[in-house]
Amino acid sequence: MLTDQWYVRADVLAKPAVEAVENGDIQFVPKQYENMYFSWMRDIQDWCISRQLWWGSPYPGMV
Repeated sequence: MLTDQWYVRADVLAKPAVEAVENGDIQFVPKQYENMYFSWMRDIQDWCISRQLWWGSPYPGMV
Protein backbone atom coordinates (compact mmCIF):
# COMPACT_ATOMS: atom_id res chain seq x y z
CA MET A 1 0.00 0.00 0.00
CA LEU A 2 1.44 3.37 -1.03
CA THR A 3 1.11 6.31 1.33
CA ASP A 4 2.30 9.90 1.33
CA GLN A 5 5.78 10.42 2.77
CA TRP A 6 7.10 13.41 4.73
CA TYR A 7 10.65 14.62 4.21
CA VAL A 8 12.91 17.10 6.00
CA ARG A 9 15.08 19.13 3.63
CA ALA A 10 18.44 18.29 5.14
CA ASP A 11 20.42 20.65 2.89
CA VAL A 12 18.77 23.64 4.59
CA LEU A 13 19.90 22.31 7.98
CA ALA A 14 23.37 21.31 6.76
CA LYS A 15 24.36 24.73 5.41
CA PRO A 16 24.63 26.55 8.79
CA ALA A 17 26.28 23.45 10.30
CA VAL A 18 29.01 23.51 7.63
CA GLU A 19 29.44 27.28 8.06
CA ALA A 20 29.90 26.86 11.82
CA VAL A 21 32.84 24.50 11.25
CA GLU A 22 34.34 26.71 8.51
CA ASN A 23 34.11 29.78 10.79
CA GLY A 24 35.75 27.94 13.69
CA ASP A 25 32.67 28.05 15.92
CA ILE A 26 32.80 24.24 16.03
CA GLN A 27 36.06 22.28 16.01
CA PHE A 28 36.73 18.60 15.46
CA VAL A 29 39.15 16.66 17.61
CA PRO A 30 40.98 14.97 16.02
CA LYS A 31 41.04 17.35 13.06
CA GLN A 32 41.08 14.50 10.51
CA TYR A 33 37.32 13.97 10.98
CA GLU A 34 36.58 17.44 9.62
CA ASN A 35 37.02 16.30 5.99
CA MET A 36 34.70 13.34 6.54
CA TYR A 37 32.11 15.71 8.05
CA PHE A 38 32.32 18.12 5.09
CA SER A 39 32.01 15.26 2.62
CA TRP A 40 28.92 13.93 4.37
CA MET A 41 27.23 17.30 4.92
CA ARG A 42 27.82 18.58 1.37
CA ASP A 43 26.24 15.45 -0.13
CA ILE A 44 23.42 15.11 2.40
CA GLN A 45 20.10 13.59 1.32
CA ASP A 46 16.63 14.58 2.44
CA TRP A 47 15.46 12.67 5.53
CA CYS A 48 12.20 10.71 5.32
CA ILE A 49 10.46 11.06 8.69
CA SER A 50 7.31 9.14 7.78
CA ARG A 51 8.68 5.70 7.01
CA GLN A 52 6.09 2.97 7.32
CA LEU A 53 7.73 0.42 9.61
CA TRP A 54 5.69 -2.62 10.55
CA TRP A 55 7.70 -3.24 13.73
CA GLY A 56 7.64 0.14 15.43
CA SER A 57 7.31 3.89 15.40
CA PRO A 58 7.39 5.62 12.01
CA TYR A 59 9.75 8.34 13.31
CA PRO A 60 11.45 9.33 16.59
CA GLY A 61 8.86 11.99 17.42
CA MET A 62 6.31 9.29 18.20
CA VAL A 63 8.36 7.69 20.98
